[in-house]
Amino acid sequence: MLLTGAYGSGKTTLVRIFARALNCEQLTEDGSPCDECPSCSSASDDCLVEYDVPGRGGDKDAIRAWVDVHNRESITTKWKILFLDEAHALKPTAADSLLKDVEEPRAGVLFALATTEPWELKPTLKSRTLPLEVRPLSAPDAVDFLETIARREGIFYDRDALLLLACVKQGHPETRSRRDDGRTLSRDRERKKWNANDCRRQGYAGPSAGENK
Repeated sequence: MLLTGAYGSGKTTLVRIFARALNCEQLTEDGSPCDECPSCSSASDDCLVEYDVPGRGGDKDAIRAWVDVHNRESITTKWKILFLDEAHALKPTAADSLLKDVEEPRAGVLFALATTEPWELKPTLKSRTLPLEVRPLSAPDAVDFLETIARREGIFYDRDALLLLACVKQGHPETRSRRDDGRTLSRDRERKKWNANDCRRQGYAGPSAGENK
């Protein structure tokens, strides 16, 4: 599996949810993990092992050492995902060394890769993955999502403020709406009402609400 998309679009979060869903015993109707069954309740790092390629090194020796260790470990969950984040930083020899593992993983193991620069990945490695593009939310969808958070947290708001937040990233609203703004709204639940001026005072800058209606 290869997830591509802009920075902050939710690639890593989706891989984590996918790992939980693979091991969930009572999936919801839309295929999401239930977060209630024993597998979800006891979910741990065993079902997902993450490797930050730029941070930990993308050379062949480093990658092979990581893969070989986790391929030899006993699997305590139904499925384990070995996740290479920012995979475009893989050196060519490292990418070549992964071909056999990705194409024919051991039983119970799956590989997931994520990148903001899919064109930098070697075609031989890309061809062995299932490509999934993580697209940005539309402004209306981002506003709806923020409304859901605000209502859940008991925050009063106006839609102009939410629209400003949703448009901050100019086409990639989920960078703000799904990660930063969920926390921002939660921290400010005691504010009587959020409006566009409040958003601007928090440092958000973007097109005016009127330009996006």
